[in-house]
Amino acid sequence: MQSTTVCYRNGAKVDVPAVVELAHERGALVLLDAFQSVGSLPVDARALGVDFLGAGVLKYLLGSAGLGFFYCRRDLVERVWPTQTGWFADENIFAMDHTDYSPADTASRFQSGTPPVPSIYAGIAGIELMQEIGIPATREHVNALNAHLLEGLDDLGATVATPRAVDRRGALVCVTSTDAKELVATLGNEGIVTSERDGNLRISAHCYNTFEDVDAVLGSLRRHRNLLA
Repeated sequence: MQSTTVCYRNGAKVDVPAVVELAHERGALVLLDAFQSVGSLPVDARALGVDFLGAGVLKYLLGSAGLGFFYCRRDLVERVWPTQTGWFADENIFAMDHTDYSPADTASRFQSGTPPVPSIYAGIAGIELMQEIGIPATREHVNALNAHLLEGLDDLGATVATPRAVDRRGALVCVTSTDAKELVATLGNEGIVTSERDGNLRISAHCYNTFEDVDAVLGSLRRHRNLLA
């Protein structure tokens, strides 16, 4: 089965170990989508107990599009056959035998074709920067920013779709809106980049954001209170 760490629609953080326990009790393997969490909060695939994990460097790892990574529990590598394959997944990539399907006996069997080399350079740069800043420090910083944001949203009488408890949410804060697409465009005209998901305004803070940034968001929402539900 598939689960996510943080829901992209409302910012809720899933209790992954509980999901894994339920799945394993029923003989199911678990694939974890960590795209909305990796880089913004600590993610330990082994501690979570998942069988597979997939993510990319585009979001909180500060990389570029086109580069992802995949984790497979070591004891499952040779038991799982990919349903989609490519050149770099073969046990001998230079065999060039189109009549034979022999996936590598390592995690390379999950690769596809030629890797996106420019994206790899950007991905490495982003990962190194986040390692320098620190994921735990980023989590602490973003939690403080979001606490300030939530306090301001309460003052505005806004309806927050994201769980309030710190351990129940990721880096996203989602706010209900009467017209989320219009609100995103309005904020954009004032130099504030947000997004719309599931009818909600999605605000995504990261390590480079400041309390002044949060105040700017709140100020804009105050001016356009009519677009908040």
